[in-house]
Amino acid sequence: LGIKDVKITDDRGELKTLRVKVSNLLDESDKKQGAILTFEDVTELTKLQGRVQQSEKLAAIGQLAAGIAHEIRNPLASISGSVQLM
Repeated sequence: LGIKDVKITDDRGELKTLRVKVSNLLDESDKKQGAILTFEDVTELTKLQGRVQQSEKLAAIGQLAAGIAHEIRNPLASISGSVQLM
């Protein structure tokens, strides 16, 4: 039926992320008899995904800064060369 991530606080006050999966429980004639819920602790996976996203953002900022520095350096080199000739 579905998958949902739920954030909870454990007994020690730490934030945990649980992945809840709900499936139908069927009998031999495929008649619904109930539901099955499974819980999986995906706290570490969620933390790793956050770190990857942060790293990607920092890498993009680094590339942008390098591009800007390159665009500024080119005209400055021309100006510097012209001043030296004068």
